[in-house]
Amino acid sequence: MRRPLHTSAGGKIILASQGPQAWENYWEIADKTPITPYTITTFDRLESELQIFQKRQYATESEENTLGYSCVAVSLYDRYNDAHYAITLSSLKSLMTEGHIQELLPLLFDVKKQIQNDIGL
Repeated sequence: MRRPLHTSAGGKIILASQGPQAWENYWEIADKTPITPYTITTFDRLESELQIFQKRQYATESEENTLGYSCVAVSLYDRYNDAHYAITLSSLKSLMTEGHIQELLPLLFDVKKQIQNDIGL
């Protein structure tokens, strides 16, 4: 089953890389039906999160896609410097604390760098 981009950390980091006009274009056609009680349902909330994610270079989601689970993601860029891919780590929400995310981020960024180096970017 395909889920809307705005319900996952991977989708959010890909959207964050595209900029405000792309966010608006996406939101116009996105399925806004909530998957859980935590799913983003307003453009203002999505835009606010994407601005933060764009600055910090990673995205998170907490129970927006699946109750009881959270995720962190970083984007991968192609040779045209477009982010069409993401590396994500998902876990039980109880394990995916802010402290744990901060411990995982250096590893995620290292893997991102390795992949991009391996494919010549």
